[in-house]
Amino acid sequence: MADDLVEIHLTAEDKQHFETLCNKEGVALEFAVNAFVCKTLSANQIPFTIGGGPITDPQVLEAMAEVERMRADPSYGKSYSSFAEMMDDVFGDDWARPSEEDLAEERRRAFLSDALDDTQSSIVVINVQMDSDLKQEFKEFCEDVGMPMSTAINIFVRKCLRENQFPFDLTVQIPDAQ
Repeated sequence: MADDLVEIHLTAEDKQHFETLCNKEGVALEFAVNAFVCKTLSANQIPFTIGGGPITDPQVLEAMAEVERMRADPSYGKSYSSFAEMMDDVFGDDWARPSEEDLAEERRRAFLSDALDDTQSSIVVINVQMDSDLKQEFKEFCEDVGMPMSTAINIFVRKCLRENQFPFDLTVQIPDAQ
């Protein structure tokens, strides 16, 4: 069984926080990623729930209830045939419709701003050693569910950072010695 490298792209800040979490739990970053891949393949699914939990904000709940009322009764509330029609209704004729040139300039400025602000968003590359058969199997799993391997691993890292713990038990099954 040959080893292969899996390239992971994280922000420098996420990498630092993830390494801190791994150290706190007494495991190497490489082990945590390999454990995630093994758990995913053994369960044939991501081994944790993806999402932020139940919605509790009263304004969001009220808006969701209003949407449900609109679905149940199409005559409830307003509807628009276009975004411009809605903007005209909400803001009148005073809302500014940006020109294509303005939009292009805004996109250019946003890109430059993001490119210059590399203190928080600098991307680092981490290479993790993984059994080549395991890597291939994980790649095929990810293709089947419609996401790149890097996205799946980033979801795992983000989940760990959000909860400040690993979202599954990091134990390893060791075959019985004969």
